[in-house]
Amino acid sequence: MESASTQQCDVKDWARQVKGYVDQALLIFLELRKREVSLAVPAQCSLIAPLAIADAASGANLASFREVMDFDNLVASFPRTKEYEAAGAVWMLDPVCADIDDVAVSQLEGAMRIWSEETFLLSPKHAPSRRLTFDVPLPALVVDAQVAQRLEPGKPGVSLTEPLAMIAGRAAVTTWYSAMGEALKESNEDRAWHLFNAALPAPIRTRALPDADATHLAALRFGEKMFTAIAASGADSFWWFAEKACRLTSARASLDRSEAVARLEAALKAYGPQFKGNPCTAATAAALKGLHAFVLDSACASAFSLAEAYIPELLEPTLLMKIGFACSTRAVSNDEARELFVFTLNTCRVARLAGDAPKGEKLAVGRACGRNCKSPGMLRAPFKKKKLVEYIFHGASLMRKEHGREVAAFKTPLRVLQRFAASGADGPVASHRVSDSGGGADGVEILFALRVAEYRNAVDCKSKAVIDVARPLWSGAFDEEIVELAEQEMQNSAPELGVRYRALVTACAGGPIPADPELDANLGLSGYSVGQMQSVWGALSLGHRFARKKTDVRAFVLSAELFPPSVVKQGVKARLCEQLPCDEAKFKRVIEFSLQKRQKDDILIFLDGRSRANRRVSEALEAKLESGGPRAFVECWIVCEQPNKKEDPRSPARAHSYTKNNRETAIFSLPVKGQRKVVHRSEFNARGESSTADATYTGATMRRLSELPRLSYETKASILGAASCAGVDGAKPRIPRLQVKPISLWQTIMGHRSVTRIVDFTPGSGALAVAAAGAMECEGVACNEDHRGWLDSIVDRCVMYKAGQEEGCAHQLGGDADFVEKASKYFSGNMMEAKRLLMPLVDEVGGGEDEDEDEDDEE
Repeated sequence: MESASTQQCDVKDWARQVKGYVDQALLIFLELRKREVSLAVPAQCSLIAPLAIADAASGANLASFREVMDFDNLVASFPRTKEYEAAGAVWMLDPVCADIDDVAVSQLEGAMRIWSEETFLLSPKHAPSRRLTFDVPLPALVVDAQVAQRLEPGKPGVSLTEPLAMIAGRAAVTTWYSAMGEALKESNEDRAWHLFNAALPAPIRTRALPDADATHLAALRFGEKMFTAIAASGADSFWWFAEKACRLTSARASLDRSEAVARLEAALKAYGPQFKGNPCTAATAAALKGLHAFVLDSACASAFSLAEAYIPELLEPTLLMKIGFACSTRAVSNDEARELFVFTLNTCRVARLAGDAPKGEKLAVGRACGRNCKSPGMLRAPFKKKKLVEYIFHGASLMRKEHGREVAAFKTPLRVLQRFAASGADGPVASHRVSDSGGGADGVEILFALRVAEYRNAVDCKSKAVIDVARPLWSGAFDEEIVELAEQEMQNSAPELGVRYRALVTACAGGPIPADPELDANLGLSGYSVGQMQSVWGALSLGHRFARKKTDVRAFVLSAELFPPSVVKQGVKARLCEQLPCDEAKFKRVIEFSLQKRQKDDILIFLDGRSRANRRVSEALEAKLESGGPRAFVECWIVCEQPNKKEDPRSPARAHSYTKNNRETAIFSLPVKGQRKVVHRSEFNARGESSTADATYTGATMRRLSELPRLSYETKASILGAASCAGVDGAKPRIPRLQVKPISLWQTIMGHRSVTRIVDFTPGSGALAVAAAGAMECEGVACNEDHRGWLDSIVDRCVMYKAGQEEGCAHQLGGDADFVEKASKYFSGNMMEAKRLLMPLVDEVGGGEDEDEDEDDEE
């Protein structure tokens, strides 16, 4: 089986060969029958003048419906309307050029029906009135109007110096050449005359250099009109509709900004395209939004063009959208989602060809994707099998690189089919076309058993072991176990098993399992995939369910020094003078996710954690931060006072020139309306700042190590993984180790922006939540359940202390004096621990785990 790109080249070469044969054979056919032709036979087909339908060459009695292409009318029409429609000849068009209109195999198969004997007989019962025609004007592109010339001096006939590129309809013209070629080879004179009559008055609508939107709209309208006549242009396929609709300027801008479905629907309605005779609805816009990441990708388009020929259910938008959503939620990036989409379509195609999904059995949406989270769909199994096979292959390649080449044919079901299936008339494709049940009714397990056995006997024992696991997995030998696992995960009846399986999947993608898998088994949001964040967003009261009031100001906060993937890279001996390590891919993914979820009045605050790498990620997205309405991109500097070595063991003992890393950049994306007003300020103004017109906060004292909350090794390992505790000795560790922004700075920044609601993507040790307590509502996105539990305990203690110390705080939290008295009596120990975090002693030295200076400090 060839790849989709190879088949596209084959179709193009085939069309070129068929056209060349027809152009020569037709002239011979006409020369031999020139007495029956009402026109002079020219030296080449391109010089045959178009005829009115009433003057059909075979003498058929047909009705004319538009003028023959007239040179004077064409020249007069182009300067005024930039287009001209008339009856031309099929040789005026180039069916080979695929620069604008690509054609799929399924489109060619559908277009064959236009020129079939059945279509001819279904025309009027009166025999002389029967005909084959191009029922819809074929849109063509005119780059240079000089391409049209007078056919003869003093006459209105038109000839073209070169054929015109087609905006749409290549399938109809290509299959006309194919049908004419068959008729000429078989000497079927009657059919050849019928096809020749259809070619001369071919309706053509020429457009002079249309813009991109006009080109795509012309293709959409042609497809819709063809669908009303016969489903031969791909108009019955939502994929081809989405491919062109996503290229419309307003629609593409809405999709790029991840706007709501209602806005995308309005953008589509402004163009007026239709799908299957119905205008665009909210369901159409939702399906388009779900497929946006796939339809413009060449690999996904190629996979779809091959799959739809065997799985007609893919023509409908619901199933396609569900498959796209399933791939997106399982992937950590768009590239991985597209890879999963291609894999899914290829796997479904192989199942249909091999007989695992019989030809007559409809692939319903419920069967493919499951029903209401109660029963797993058939698509869940290939995803799990793929992860498991990738893990097996990774382990095999670590033992010996040659294993990867020897067992590569078993990496996916498509590779198995390509390597071991027969070709030609005995192949699964040919069998699928002639059989009612499909190509291999016995399925993958039996279909290639003999060839696989021969191949297995030729490899060594280690490769045999890999084959003995991978092949039964793809053949369905373990389907019951995989379905049972999927059902348990969906019903949440075995959460521990589900957590361990997800940890295994993560390990499979990254390499060998860590030394202590039990501590790493419950990693939750550490991947920061779009699917994980989308799930968390749906559960947040300030996320998907947020109902904004007039006075609400919501802020999205992301601080690089607290970002867990970067925290893991800090190490247990990190110093304040060091540049913070950066996980750029995940950090960028969270920023882009917040950009998708923001509304016009929301504030975005990204802090680089005193790291150039993180700052570059934010600055690279400046254009997106400024988009989404009238917004301002603002850079603000936070200059902190770094403590000495006695005050904080993270500081170096000896200073060197330009080594202090005490300047942090805060990037704001602010709505212009209401958020640019100047507010008087009296804090963090060591360099004379007087209001928010100044873009600096100076004089902030870094949080010392003693102010940071401690936690046990087990808790840290459960949050960040076992590797994060390697090398920790002495006192209990702290995370994040390099956080320095004081709680009072958080309060000041949020107060200057009048923030009332906070979504904190990097809660760290809960500093922002403590700062917001009593004044703002704050929701943080923790790594997992252990992280959330630890943060809750810290925030509870600090809020309890603030309620007893700050006047009015208890009342804001819904308590009273009696509540404060009881809390002080029964929770005094917790409140004293909170006092250490909120009001540290000046001479307190923090952290016992690294009070000893390293070699660099002793120099």
